[in-house]
Amino acid sequence: MISKRSIRLIIDRLKENSHQVYVTGGAVRDMMLNRTPFDVDILTSAPLDEVVRLFAGQKVKKVGKTFPIVLVDNIEISSGRGGFDSERFPESDLAARGFPLHAIAQ
Repeated sequence: MISKRSIRLIIDRLKENSHQVYVTGGAVRDMMLNRTPFDVDILTSAPLDEVVRLFAGQKVKKVGKTFPIVLVDNIEISSGRGGFDSERFPESDLAARGFPLHAIAQ
């Protein structure tokens, strides 16, 4: 289980560095139902190399071949499917998701 404190730390650090941040997918559903999310996916406008830099010193790992993500304390962080489009972020990423539940964001 992932702590709300870890989620908040990641969101706050990304926002403090002027990046847009959204929690997506099942974690949004869980939070709406007042459950602690089992896994958390975060979508950000930050490039993944910036995410790695911002969280240096924490448990950080780049994973994924076709769709790269960064794990920070086991929380998945992505910077958009098909690249970042500032004109249509986050809508362009959410529209590319294959399952409707994965396309919700908060």
